[in-house]
Amino acid sequence: MNRFLGYLVELEPLIDGFSNISDPSLLQSTVAKNADFLLPFREHGPSRTQARGPSRTFDPSHAKTRTGLFNGLLFRGITFSSEFGRQPAANFHDSPSAFTAACAQYPDAASDFFCNPYAYSRRKSKRNVSLVGEYWAAVMERGHGQTWETMANAAKFSFTDCYKFLSGGRPGHFKEIGSLAGFLLAADFVYAGVVAAPTAEEVGTIIRDINKGAVKGLEVLHLITPRTRGSKRGYRMADVEEVRAKFVRLYKFLDQKLTDAQKVRMVFDAIMVENGLCKITRVVGGKIYVL
Repeated sequence: MNRFLGYLVELEPLIDGFSNISDPSLLQSTVAKNADFLLPFREHGPSRTQARGPSRTFDPSHAKTRTGLFNGLLFRGITFSSEFGRQPAANFHDSPSAFTAACAQYPDAASDFFCNPYAYSRRKSKRNVSLVGEYWAAVMERGHGQTWETMANAAKFSFTDCYKFLSGGRPGHFKEIGSLAGFLLAADFVYAGVVAAPTAEEVGTIIRDINKGAVKGLEVLHLITPRTRGSKRGYRMADVEEVRAKFVRLYKFLDQKLTDAQKVRMVFDAIMVENGLCKITRVVGGKIYVL
């Protein structure tokens, strides 16, 4: 756990910008080149920075509406970690035609300018700009927008309920929004003031359900028993009690060791810890950071 703490502290200066670091380390230099993919402080990533605030994707004044959900789906299903997603034109779109018009401002751009198929690590070929019509139909024609408005305007909208709604359905309510993207989008709506911030216990339970990067991060840190390969592609599910307990333990350790000033700068919470666990596996796997 101390090495994870050290990893966060070493990367904290990037919050002020890479150009302000006089003698950057290999880790700092590597992370700065692809912050959306590698920076543990999710709220300081370029895509999230662009998506927040008035007239942006997660404008709090629209976030509880159907078009607010539509914009969240565009962000996580199409534009996250793309060049377009970091442009001023990637703001709040009140219809598919508004989104298409924004894209038309870049007539010579390739398809991956608007949608990065590697945004979440493995390539997803079905993740592309054509999803805009699908998301609009899901929100406006299939009733999911009405459900969203009811849940979002309730006295309390729990993180777990939001996660289940966004990632649920067989087939899923929203194409290309599975368990991981559903978690990330639920987190986006936390910071937009729509959803209650999750406890460490909630996040620990959900990351086991996702069974991907954050669980791998706990394995890399030697906090949980390594998963075994299943008969099909991928790993068997980790033990939920173990994952939840060790995630909570790590969260409490960091909460105690980081200063109040560091926590404010990092936007430290259980969501950030999940993000950090995912990101550390990428730099350890690439031999950029040694545990």
